Parts: sequence; structure tokens; C-alpha cells
Amino acid sequence: MRYKTYTGVVLKKTAWREADEILTTWTMEEGKIRLLARGLKHPTSKLRAGLAPLSWIEFSTSSALGFPVIIGSRSIHNYNAILQSLPKLASAFNIFEYVLKSTPDRQASPELSVLLREAFNALDVMEEKQLTNFLNAFLARFITTMGFGLSLSICTMCGQTVAPSMRVNFSHLQCGLVCDRCVSGDRTAVTVLPRVIMYILSLQAATQFLGKTEAGAEVVSGAKKLLSETMRFILEREIQSSRFFEARVAQDTF
Repeated sequence: MRYKTYTGVVLKKTAWREADEILTTWTMEEGKIRLLARGLKHPTSKLRAGLAPLSWIEFSTSSALGFPVIIGSRSIHNYNAILQSLPKLASAFNIFEYVLKSTPDRQASPELSVLLREAFNALDVMEEKQLTNFLNAFLARFITTMGFGLSLSICTMCGQTVAPSMRVNFSHLQCGLVCDRCVSGDRTAVTVLPRVIMYILSLQAATQFLGKTEAGAEVVSGAKKLLSETMRFILEREIQSSRFFEARVAQDTF
């Protein structure tokens, strides 16, 4: 029997048997892992208080075979203001979905752990009118943290500096700008306003989520669309690569 302690947040709960639940969690120690919470559905479960939704939690576990079993938990910080606001709650679930779909199991990322903690601390205290800027800032930093660094000053193909003009080309495939010479044939490329790129650069450079950004509605909306489509393209590419790898393994095996 092995005992371990993890610190993190619950991303998803899945019903298991009559009264148990499997918790998909993001932990500082091992990244995304699944833990078994026995009897969590019982009203008298001692684990319920320590596994409150949207909390930063310390999990004590034991494991032999199968999922590590939670034998104790302690809430380190509760994000009560998020739970009381539907727009904030929707933003939190967006973040959970990005982490669930784009991170492998048991691969720790101190940078992502810090980003998540900072994001939820900010989300808990910010005003609802700041949410679009917040999600744009989170996505810009999340994409970079996951290793898909956004190249927003030089062409990702030839390295040439992309001079600002009326519009610039952004390639979802290359995850950055492409010059007019290199954009030919890239079906994932879209044209965007230079102000959108400057706005995203300011979000990446900001040291906190609550910093003020001077951007109009058109720029903020354009950045939201660009970042969301980039994230969707990354996720689809990862899924397709995974299916190709699984098919090759099956072919080689049989």
C-alpha cells in the first residue's frame, strides 16, 4: 500500500458504481490524474466537505491496484464568488474543458499549475464585465504554456519580420503570423487586424489577469475568435495524431 498527498483542483466528476465517484483532477505533483472517492454520494460522507466544487484541495490517497483512493481531503481555498455567478462559472468550466482535452495523464507542469491558481484567484474577485478580457488572457498564456508558442512578430515559416499593414496573416497550422510570400497554400490562414495581434501581445506580457487593457470591442472580439479557433485547431490536430498513432500501432501489432 502506497500513500501519497496531492494538491490541486477537481476538473470533472464521473459516477462510479452506486455511491462512488471518479474525480479527474489537476495536481501540482503529477498533472492530470484520476482518483477514486468512495461513498462520496452518501450525505454523511466525510469527504464531501473537503471536496467542495471549485476549491483548491489537498488530497490524501492510498493505492495498490487501480485508481488511487482518496482517504482524506482538505480544502485550501474555496472560490465561492465563482459559484455565485453563472458567467464566472461558465468561464471556469471553459478552463476545465481546455485542461481536460489538451493535457496528457500524469505529466506534471509547474507552469500550468501556477497559471491555473492565478487564473482562479483572479476570476474569483473580478467583475463580470472583465470576463472576455480574462478568457482571452488565459487562452493566450495557456497556448504558450502548452508548448504551442504564438509567434506574433515574425513569419513562422521564413523568420522575416512581419510589417504591420491594414491586415496581417495568421496561420492556425503554424500557430503564428505568416508573411504574404509564405501564406500561399495555407488553408488554415486567416487575415486579422494588426490591433488584434498587438492586443494579444499585451495580454501575454501582462503579469496579472486583472491588468487593464485599452482595446475596443472589435479588437477584443477578434482576439477571442482567433484564440478560440487556434485552440480548437490544436485540439483537433492532437486528436487526429492520436488516432493515426493508434492505427499504426494496431497495424504493426497484427
